[in-house]
Amino acid sequence: MSNLNEWQIAVARVYGGGDYAHHKTLEETQEVGDGLYTFIQRELSAEEDCENAGRALLRLDTAIADL
Repeated sequence: MSNLNEWQIAVARVYGGGDYAHHKTLEETQEVGDGLYTFIQRELSAEEDCENAGRALLRLDTAIADL
């Protein structure tokens, strides 16, 4: 079970008006049925080398370009 990092927690707090603020693990983010939310949370995961603010912003910029 993979705990959310600070960037994922920030997304959970604001996405959907805070509907997912209670999420604590990456596994929980995969179960909600919201593909965009799940995609963003995966992009910001430690498994994607998201370890600092610069990397988080780069991952989000890349995700936006992909969309």
